[in-house]
Formats: sequence, structure tokens, C-alpha cells
Amino acid sequence: MSKFSDIQLQFPQDQVRRLLRETTGHGDEQSKGAIATFICKRPELAWDFVKAIAGSVEVFGTPGGGVIERRIPLELPESPDLFARSYDMTYRGRNRESNDPTPYGWVEVRVEFAVPPFNFQDQEWTSYRSQGAANYITIPNRMFYFADGEETHADIGVLVPERDMIYTRHWLPDVTACEDLCTAMQGRINSQPFRRCPAGTVLFLADSLATSTGILGGQLASDIQLSFRYRAVPWNFALHPIDADFQIITSDAGTHPYALDIDNPAFPGLTLDALLNI
Repeated sequence: MSKFSDIQLQFPQDQVRRLLRETTGHGDEQSKGAIATFICKRPELAWDFVKAIAGSVEVFGTPGGGVIERRIPLELPESPDLFARSYDMTYRGRNRESNDPTPYGWVEVRVEFAVPPFNFQDQEWTSYRSQGAANYITIPNRMFYFADGEETHADIGVLVPERDMIYTRHWLPDVTACEDLCTAMQGRINSQPFRRCPAGTVLFLADSLATSTGILGGQLASDIQLSFRYRAVPWNFALHPIDADFQIITSDAGTHPYALDIDNPAFPGLTLDALLNI
């Protein structure tokens, strides 16, 4: 994690000077923020300074015993929950020394600090949102009867609750291995409980990647969004046409419509939880 003290050692006061901090936001934790202005007295140092506040790639342990890498930008000393997220540079003054080709005398770098959309201290590096829905599942061409023997004259079904679960993994310096894992896991279901959802009820749909440089000054970092769908009835269950209840279904070859995560030939033994530890 980039510390302000490290920045001061790398860029002493005679090279980079910090001005007063300007606070933004209205007290709300998510809107809380600050802007710090730095004066680079040597214009050629401006990009090196931006890269320095972008931070370096660090390695963190995960609860499962693995490791993840994240690029952690500069934190604001007065507010450790604020991290550099964007910047802009303005070239000012004019170097009047005739033997110096530099057209400007100094560079003003304004750095905006904000609260991340997640609590990185717990090493989850994840933000989460969900959307509830339901799916009406019917038994085609199956007639039901009322108590007096009258036919229903319509396909009768069951309303099954579902929930879309969107997890966004933030600040990944490299997503190559992550994308490979996501591709291999698409369309598979959980063999073990997943975030308090029983085995067989969570389907991994797809991933979408958002790459940003922003504060990183050319140092790449990305967010990857992982979409799962929970169904109250296991995905390999269907309505029985006679009993009218949900039962597991199997093909003549002994397979099920949805394969388990642990049976992935590219990543044997891994579960859907591996997607949230990248």
C-alpha cells in the first residue's frame, strides 16, 4: 500500500510540495472524499509522481490459504479510508532559462481521494448487489383436475423464487488467469454450499470485465463482474409430470443438464468459491 511517508522519501520537498487539502462530500461515508494538490517543481517528474501514487502490486493471503494480488493506491494520511482514485495535471509557469527547452516551470497535480466501494481490509476486495425474481415452471400437456373433477384446461406450474447475485472483484492487476477460470466455470453449478445457498442451487452465468487506468497513470488495474443465479429448487431438478413435484433428472448416459463445478476438466476439484478468491 502506498504510504504518504514513502512518497515524501521518493519525492522530497524540493521536488514535490503538497498544498492544503480540500474536503468534499457531505458526511455520508460513500460520498466522503478529499482533493489534495501537489506542486511538482520539475515537470519531468510529474509522470513518475503519478505512477508512485498509483501504488505497487501487493500480495495478500486469502482465507482458503491462497494468495491474491492487488494494486493499492496512495492513502490519505488524515483519513486512512480514503484512497487516490483519479487525478489531473496542469502545467503552469514558464521556464525562462534560455538553455532549458522545457516550456513550463512546474506542474500542478490534483489528486482526488474517495472511499472504495468495498472494505479491502477484510481481503474480500468485493462489492455485491442482488436482484430477486421468480420463474413460473409448468408441466406441458399435463392435465390437472379440480375437486369436482373439472379439468384445468391450462398448463399448471409452480412459481420458483430466483435471485441474481452480482459480485465485482476490484483492483486486479492481471485478469488473464481469472478470465480462463471464468470461461471454464460458465454454466456449472455449485457442488457445495455457496454463500449460504445449498449445493446445486447456484449457477455461474458469465463474467464481464471493466478495465480502467485513471489514477494508475498507465499502471493497469481492472474490475471483473461475476454473475450467478440462485434458484430455490436445484438446477438439475424438474417437475415430475405425474407426481407434480420437483425431482432430479438424469439422461440415458447418467448425466444431468448442469455439470458440477468440481467436475471441470480444466480446473478439477475447484468450486465456484474459487471465483471469489481471485
